[in-house]
Amino acid sequence: MKYRQGDTKYAFAVGKIRQLETRLLDRQAIERLIEAEDADESIKLLSENQDYSQDIKGLKNPASFENILEAQLDSLYKLFKFICQEHELLELCRLKYDLLNLKIIIRNIAGEQKDFEARLNDRGNIAKFALKEAVVKKEFRDMPKQFADMARHAVLLFETTKDPQKLDIFIDKYFYKVVFGALDKDMHSFLYKYYQMAIDLANIKIFLRIKQQTLGAGILKESLIENGTITAKSLLGMYDTPFVEFTKKMQRTDYWASLGDEIEDWSKTGSLEKFEKASDDYLIEYLKQAKYLAFGFEPLAGYMFAKENEVKIIRNVLVGKLYGRPEASIRESLRQSYV
Repeated sequence: MKYRQGDTKYAFAVGKIRQLETRLLDRQAIERLIEAEDADESIKLLSENQDYSQDIKGLKNPASFENILEAQLDSLYKLFKFICQEHELLELCRLKYDLLNLKIIIRNIAGEQKDFEARLNDRGNIAKFALKEAVVKKEFRDMPKQFADMARHAVLLFETTKDPQKLDIFIDKYFYKVVFGALDKDMHSFLYKYYQMAIDLANIKIFLRIKQQTLGAGILKESLIENGTITAKSLLGMYDTPFVEFTKKMQRTDYWASLGDEIEDWSKTGSLEKFEKASDDYLIEYLKQAKYLAFGFEPLAGYMFAKENEVKIIRNVLVGKLYGRPEASIRESLRQSYV
């Protein structure tokens, strides 16, 4: 399946997206949430935004704010079901939520925890309880063959290893395999490049984590994701070399100017927290280009990622307010906003 960048059939949808973008929280609005006296006050301020006001009306306890955020994401995907004209492209966007549900189900079924169903979402292509039943019974015949084969293997992998990290890596690799099987490099270059960058940043993080923990080149080879611009082979070749060789390689990439300080920070502290934040900011900065595209699916995708990022920002603020974190600490951890 191919998707053509700049397709005028999305002209109406892009107009709708431009209207919705005006409701996204800018940095000033986020600052007001941070500076509020407590979580309750932050939520009151959030209710001034048209997107959130209706859902907040029924909120009785600030600690239940997650219901508001889930409602926002549900509404986002209902909108996309209406404005996305390619069914296959909508399925691709929703796949990550199928995979999130699958990870939660496999981990908790194996651990015999019965209270995890509230964490499942309704935004995937496969009904959450149908997926749960399939995992319990190990019967995936009613699901697409490629997904069914992956899910069957994922269940077996976790039963064998009991390793959540290996489960995540296996499922994430499947996601990117589907993405690059669906998107054409020339016809849909904007999203293609976005996912390539996402893979590069994920692989850099994987490399640093495994090198720090001295898990070995074999584990690194199993963990790296294909289809990035930095090849898995080149990262493998640097595993047993001094760290300076890795930094020299990174300095020749487009990532160093934005992420070099964070990579150097990892070498001193062993913490990936700053790198992870800078990686997310790097991707958001790239997505901002979609605000200036007049046609095609790209503006829709930009808004989708922007709204999901906004939900993460609000979640981090409200969790910080509930636990009494200092404003400076909350502010430091927040990702960049789309507007």
